[in-house]
Amino acid sequence: MEVDTAAALELSAAAADVSGVTLPPHLERIRSRVEVGLTRPTNTAGTYGANSYVPSGYDNSLSPALFSARLSMAVSICNDEELVFDMAGLDAPLVNALRRILLAEVPSVAIERVLIRNNTSIVHDEMLAHRLGLVPLRVDIAALEDVPPPADGEDPTKLPYTSANHVVLRLKVRCSDVPGAPADAPPTVRYKNAHVLSSALQWTPVGDQAAWLPNGVEPVHGDILLAKLRPGQEIDIEAHAIRGVGRVHAKWSPVATAFYRMLPEVTLRRPLAPAEASTLVSACPANVFDLEDVAGRASGGGFGVTVARPRACTMCRECIRLPELAGAVDLTRRREHFVFSVESSGVRAPVDLFRDALDVLVAKCQVVLDALDEVTGEGGGGGEEVAEFEEAGGDDDF
Repeated sequence: MEVDTAAALELSAAAADVSGVTLPPHLERIRSRVEVGLTRPTNTAGTYGANSYVPSGYDNSLSPALFSARLSMAVSICNDEELVFDMAGLDAPLVNALRRILLAEVPSVAIERVLIRNNTSIVHDEMLAHRLGLVPLRVDIAALEDVPPPADGEDPTKLPYTSANHVVLRLKVRCSDVPGAPADAPPTVRYKNAHVLSSALQWTPVGDQAAWLPNGVEPVHGDILLAKLRPGQEIDIEAHAIRGVGRVHAKWSPVATAFYRMLPEVTLRRPLAPAEASTLVSACPANVFDLEDVAGRASGGGFGVTVARPRACTMCRECIRLPELAGAVDLTRRREHFVFSVESSGVRAPVDLFRDALDVLVAKCQVVLDALDEVTGEGGGGGEEVAEFEEAGGDDDF
């Protein structure tokens, strides 16, 4: 889905410093773009030092007010499974920090402890417990508390699980023959419970959980295959699920993936003859270019070419490989404009996950400010800087 990001592009096209000074065009291109050449990309390293452009009179430092003035966002896709948006006016380290936080530090709920009463299936106990842990669960995570971490030397299997910090799911199935089923029928027809699916997990409220978890607990997808049974085989388990984060185990990662890419920029550097235009359009596998009628074919005109879908460009460089198109196309990526994609595992809406990632990032910044204040002997804990960021917009506009 294409979005209008003209405002975002305008803000990052010639970023001014705190005094309103802009760089000369050739330095601004080095600062703000990654060059994509025939054999390799160049100018790939970002310039983040505050004094990098002092000879040109440009202050490359950043303040919360300047950051808020430069930052702009445009959402193109937002639903229960996927969030895609543009962010312009910020640097790659900050965007990458948000990506890593989404993967590893936004909490979710997953099965951690499995009590096996009976398992006569061919799936080993350890493998069954592992498969159960990877089943994404839909639950109101804000209502649950964290399980306190074990102290040094403490047995982690004896952590205090209470009704406030964990939920319990039961799985009890037994396979049996279906009377009268044809002998040549598939197992799912001949046998009852031949396939054990995640939908068989049933929430068992602990204490008064039914009162403060009105939506209950259930697998996000009910068709996840856990095991296969044959007549006489049985699985009877009790699973305990708790809060956790992806850096401890991937089962707690709330996203299927979170990634970003710099906005591609495709520019025609010279007019193209009709034959060259047709060659360029046919050479692009991403269908970035379109032919357009130039002065009308009836009056002797031909076809020109236009960059119709630059966001679809994958930088495959097919358009610059052909000798007859040498010097015709310029490929770059905007260093301060990112297309960010978040795909949720289904446990929560991706927009909520991104909000939580912003909260985690702000908390990390506060830790750094507190540490600096402790080292320098200054009080305040950096509250003024965080407050300035929040007053300038913070993450409330998302």
